[in-house]
Amino acid sequence: MAPPTMLHLPDGQNFTVTPVFSGLFFKSHERNTHHNAFPIGWTVVLNTEDNLAPGETADPDDEDERIRRRRIHAWKKPTLQNDNLFISSISNPSSSDFKPAASPTRQIAMMLWVTLYWYFHQPEPQPYLTTEASKHTPEGARPKGEWRINVKRDGDDIGNEYHLTAIETRDELFNRLVAMGSQMWEAW
Repeated sequence: MAPPTMLHLPDGQNFTVTPVFSGLFFKSHERNTHHNAFPIGWTVVLNTEDNLAPGETADPDDEDERIRRRRIHAWKKPTLQNDNLFISSISNPSSSDFKPAASPTRQIAMMLWVTLYWYFHQPEPQPYLTTEASKHTPEGARPKGEWRINVKRDGDDIGNEYHLTAIETRDELFNRLVAMGSQMWEAW
């Protein structure tokens, strides 16, 4: 397991990012600030979903077949578009010592912002896509894609449609760098 690393945000805040089982733990160094937008820490789960191997096909209309054919494994390094992320736990101090967040939606948006800041400062993956038509094409001649991560609704408070709608409305989170999985919207 990799050692903890320091994450320095543009506003001067610092976080320790520690690898944990199936993800990362973000720990704030600003715990003494009563009006902090961040909790003491949170854990995110990161995984990578492999594409089907060439020649394999899954019937897009058969949901059970599509789920059986997915290959999800532990995240090791960024991929161009196959990484998934969700917040699995939030570490909040005792409410007798610290006032709870005035806006849980804002707090979740800020945790996602810090997590995405860390993610998009990792080494960038190769920009080339492998499609059925380009599988035999040299890498440099393949189509290029945008670097994205799928933010899943599974996890702590992310499954609540209200929170995501409020975040999206305030435009704090959703931008070109974040791709929401298409399966997510079908469930709503």
